[in-house]
Amino acid sequence: MSKFLLHSGQRPPTAPALGTPVTTASWRDKPSWFIVASRDRTISPQLEELEAKRMNAITTRADSCHVVMLSKPEVVTDVIIRASHALDNDRQ
Repeated sequence: MSKFLLHSGQRPPTAPALGTPVTTASWRDKPSWFIVASRDRTISPQLEELEAKRMNAITTRADSCHVVMLSKPEVVTDVIIRASHALDNDRQ
């Protein structure tokens, strides 16, 4: 994924998305996966670890900056594949 593609594909949130109240966090009753970026200077890795723990997420740590999908796409791909396999196995 190129930086240009990421930038051009991002859009600001719509008004309904900002005005619709969230009633339940999905991570409370659905499996979750989380990538902690050890060199993140936007969100501290310690906070990311706490968030992942609170979500009871399957956690992967990456030696990466905040934009893991650009700096470590192979890590993100692996997490997505493992999550997909886990969900397929749960359905069977």
